Amino acid sequence: MVLLDHQLLYAAHRLLNGANVHHLRGLIFAYQLAVDLCNRQGPKHEIYRIQSEVDLRNYVHGCQAEIARERTDGAEGSVEPHKEAERSGFKSG
Repeated sequence: MVLLDHQLLYAAHRLLNGANVHHLRGLIFAYQLAVDLCNRQGPKHEIYRIQSEVDLRNYVHGCQAEIARERTDGAEGSVEPHKEAERSGFKSG
């Protein structure tokens, strides 16, 4: 029996937005369907087809990496101007 990865589904649902809703819902549906068909041992599904899970995992991990990259880029840009001047060797006064 194959169990759904609820952490993966939760992470995927947190990423849903207007720009990716159709694509991401399709990935989620394909993953859930693959697990369901395997558990019911439908024709040609006696063996779990992992490709839909891999596709969903890759998409979620890619989005999470992009979000982390944006946060670090944003954090670097938010340094106070006087701190940036100190870093560059400029001394005020």
